Amino acid sequence: PELVGMFGDSIVCSGVMRQSKPEPDAFHACLQRLRHDTPADVLFIDDNADNVAGARRAGLDALLYTNLESLRRELRELGLL
Repeated sequence: PELVGMFGDSIVCSGVMRQSKPEPDAFHACLQRLRHDTPADVLFIDDNADNVAGARRAGLDALLYTNLESLRRELRELGLL
């Protein structure tokens, strides 16, 4: 529930799209639903290596979440923190 308040219509559930991660088509469908045409401009973060690999196959930049310290380091390296 907290995420809906933070992101509103920018949240897409796989059940609504009838697609599921880690299939690249699921990421493409999500981006289409969000009206975003450039997968390379998207950063996907997940704690499941298969989902991260699927996002990368779909052309997204993706990080595997292992812990908060590592995530912060990786985001700094990308210039996002």
